[in-house]
Amino acid sequence: DAISGELVLYDWDGNDWTDSQASGPGERYLSAMAHHSQSGQVVLHGGSDGLEVLDDTWLWNGSTWSQHTTTSAGKRYSHELVYDPAQGNLFLYGGALSAIAEWTGTGWTSEQPPIQNPGIRYTFGMANGPGQQIVLFGGNTAQPGQLAPAETWTWNGSVFSKTSGGAAPL
Repeated sequence: DAISGELVLYDWDGNDWTDSQASGPGERYLSAMAHHSQSGQVVLHGGSDGLEVLDDTWLWNGSTWSQHTTTSAGKRYSHELVYDPAQGNLFLYGGALSAIAEWTGTGWTSEQPPIQNPGIRYTFGMANGPGQQIVLFGGNTAQPGQLAPAETWTWNGSVFSKTSGGAAPL
């Protein structure tokens, strides 16, 4: 919680929030988390504990946390994780790496991004878009404090495309 710094998970039963009392990942910030619908699990990756950048993956099945230790997506913080409808996996991008990682439901696969890509990004937005695409917007570049251009990119499961047209939502 915000006062003690410990990670607290709350369950919603449709009427009230209750502390789940579940033990699991330690304190962290700037991590990435998303739901993988095929496995029914929530995946938490990386972030920072204030001392180092983390490369751990935790899975929440609705009642308990378990740590996944057989594959890695790399040490990252300030990255994003979102469901990729074109592949049926979770798509991870950003942080200090421009490499792509995908959570398949049982582990991570990693690959270098296509030549045309948004580059290293921190604190950007990423969400599902129309036509089974993922939309990435803005963020910070690899240069400390330098904002990335207010640009929008889409990912179709295999290719990044920089969009053109329309004013950026600033």
